[in-house]
Amino acid sequence: MIMTDVPEPLTPADCDLRDFQFMPIDIVRLFNSRFHAIANDAEWRAGITLWLKSFHQVPAASIPDDDIELARLAEFGRDVKAWKKVRAVALHGWVKCSDGRFYHPVVAEKAAESWERRVEFKEKRSTKTERQQRWRDRVKELSQQLRDLGVTPPFNASLSTLERLLVDSQASTGLSTQVSTVDATETAWTGTGTDTVSNDTGGEGEKRSGDKPPPEAPTVDPAPPPEDPNRILWLNGVALLGEGSRPQIARWIKTHTAEVVAEAFDRALAAKPERPAGYIQSILTRLGQEAKQRADEQARADALFDARYPPREMTEFEARALMPPEDFQRWQARQFGGAQA
Repeated sequence: MIMTDVPEPLTPADCDLRDFQFMPIDIVRLFNSRFHAIANDAEWRAGITLWLKSFHQVPAASIPDDDIELARLAEFGRDVKAWKKVRAVALHGWVKCSDGRFYHPVVAEKAAESWERRVEFKEKRSTKTERQQRWRDRVKELSQQLRDLGVTPPFNASLSTLERLLVDSQASTGLSTQVSTVDATETAWTGTGTDTVSNDTGGEGEKRSGDKPPPEAPTVDPAPPPEDPNRILWLNGVALLGEGSRPQIARWIKTHTAEVVAEAFDRALAAKPERPAGYIQSILTRLGQEAKQRADEQARADALFDARYPPREMTEFEARALMPPEDFQRWQARQFGGAQA
C-alpha cells in the first residue's frame, strides 16, 4: 500500500553524520519553542537527548517508531514504562514520514546543512585529487619527452621548469616549431603561407596565376532561442529520478513552485548523491524553511513600519520631511501598492 498522507523523509536516506562530533543547536529557537515551555525536567531531558541521538542515526535527524528502541535512545534503558510517561511531550514536534521513522524538522534542517557541506567538501577534495593527477601525468609526459631527446630531467623539478627545459632542448636540436612571418592576407589567399616568392627587387612576390580567390566569409547563423526553463526543469528531474518520477515532480512543483524545484535539481545535479530523491527533498525542505523565515521577517518589518507610520493621508512633502530616506522609500512602495490594489 502506498502511503500518501505522510511526508517523505526530511533528510536523504544516505545522510550519515556519525563521524560529526558536534551538532549545531539554535539556542534562541530552542528557548522560544513550545516544547521548552510545556516540558517538565524529565520530558525536557528525554526530548533533548533524542535530538542529539538522532543526529547520529541513519538517516540523520530520524529515530525509530519503536518504544523499546526509543527508551534506550532516551537513556531510560529497559524501563519502557518510565519512557511512556514522558513520551508524548518528548516527541513534541517530531513527524512520522513515509519510511516509518520520526523526523524532527529543526534537527533535519541542521543535518541537511551539515550534509550539504560534507558533499561540497567531498567534491572539492575529488576535484583537488583530479587536478593533482593531471599534474603528475603532465610531469611524467614532459619527463619522457626530455628523455627521448637525450636529456635527463632534474629530480623533483617543477612543471614550469620541465616545460622551459623541453623548449630549450627542442630549440637546441632543431625541433622547435618555426613561426611563419608571412602576411596574414597572403596566407588567406594561398591557404598555406608558403607560396610567396621573392622578386628581383627584394619585395614580396605576386600571387601565382593558378591561385584561387579568397573564400567568402562564412555566414553566421542567428543565436538559437533560449530554452524553455520549464522544459529544462522536467528534463533535469527525469535525468535524476527516472521517467516514473513525473508525478512526484509535479507534487514538488505544486508545493514549492517551479523556481525552487529547479534550484534543488541544479544542486542535486552538481552533488550527484547516491539517493537523489531524499537529497532533493532535504533541499526543498531547507529552501521552504528559508523562504518562510524571510516572509516572517518581512511581515514583522512591515508591522513595525505600520506601527511607526500608521496609514493616513499624507503628502509626499510631509513624508519626506518626517522619515529617513529608507523609510520614505518604504512609504512610497506602500502608497504605490495601495493605489494598485
